[in-house]
Amino acid sequence: MTLERIDCLIFGYRRIEIPEADLAGATTRLLLKGIPIIINGKGSFTVRERDAEAMRSALSGVEYTESERLGLLGKIKSFRHKIALALGLIASLMIIILSSSIVWDVRIEGNERLTDAAIRRELEECGFSVGTSWIRADKSEIEARVLSDSADIGWININRRGTVAYVKVIEKEIIDAPKEDAELGYSNIVATADCIIEEITVTKGQAAVKVGDVVRAGDVLILGALPESSGGGLCSADGTVRGRVSDTVSVEVSREYEKKINAKTHINEIELNFFGFDLNIFKNYGNLPEDCDIIEEIRTFSLFGRCALPLSLSVTKGENYEIEITEYTDSQLVSVALSRLREKTHGLLSGCDLLRIRTDGEFTDSGYISRNYLTYIRDVGVKVPLSSE
Repeated sequence: MTLERIDCLIFGYRRIEIPEADLAGATTRLLLKGIPIIINGKGSFTVRERDAEAMRSALSGVEYTESERLGLLGKIKSFRHKIALALGLIASLMIIILSSSIVWDVRIEGNERLTDAAIRRELEECGFSVGTSWIRADKSEIEARVLSDSADIGWININRRGTVAYVKVIEKEIIDAPKEDAELGYSNIVATADCIIEEITVTKGQAAVKVGDVVRAGDVLILGALPESSGGGLCSADGTVRGRVSDTVSVEVSREYEKKINAKTHINEIELNFFGFDLNIFKNYGNLPEDCDIIEEIRTFSLFGRCALPLSLSVTKGENYEIEITEYTDSQLVSVALSRLREKTHGLLSGCDLLRIRTDGEFTDSGYISRNYLTYIRDVGVKVPLSSE
């Protein structure tokens, strides 16, 4: 291999295509200019990259075609834009991955008295705010710290949708501070239901009943009067009384019910959330029909099914429908009634100790009635001010 060929391969060369009739004249011009060439035959020769400019000058007026830069350096330079594109793509993916692991926006839901800013301050004091890393943030620990430190938040839950933190809160109920007896006045504790006394604890006043007594709603359980040993006199009775209560819960379900038919769904709005900014893509400004359900779907996007990207798509749909009056079968009617009865009973027994339950039901002309006969223990005392008359 000649030095010219080695030089061409390493530092690059151009391949020149020229009509065979003009080849002899062209090569003569180049040789007279001292430009070395390699004849390839069939109207083609090779010239070094470093001599390319001089070659163009020498062949002025001659028709020829010139290739791109070939050889090792030519290949490297031809790949530069591809390498830059690949590096740019890698850098973009790294930026997306890193940015998607950061909290870009905190949205508060469920608050009424507390402002969003106040809740965000509570979260910041517990180490959670815009800019916090999702990877390092322990949501359970943050929620526990907020509940421990806040006097106004009774429940909190942090959910992640893309790069946005949706914080749902339930505020504590405002309980008035207990007033002094002079402000409250004197009171008894009376029964709220017919029951059998199971437990009584008196912290102020005197017990008017004992365990095992049968009382009626409105009977005095704790008298607002101090014992003679404590100096006597009236007071605001205080204490707890738990009684055994018998109760009946019933639910009636009509055999006829309304059924949605011919439901048609159409898109009302499409909104893109990118790095915490909302971009409205589509919105239907027409009036919604009266019989229309609104359905909202939020879709988040992930990279390879792992890391959530800092964007989400919110699609709001409206579902139009017609109403058809139809009837439950007997088995469906009983099933619906029992389901509603369970829900109603569960709400009644919150905070109670269930002792016994019996369920029955009957068909009626219009539907079905289901009943629960309950025996349970609950608080049965409530304060009632003494009459000033």
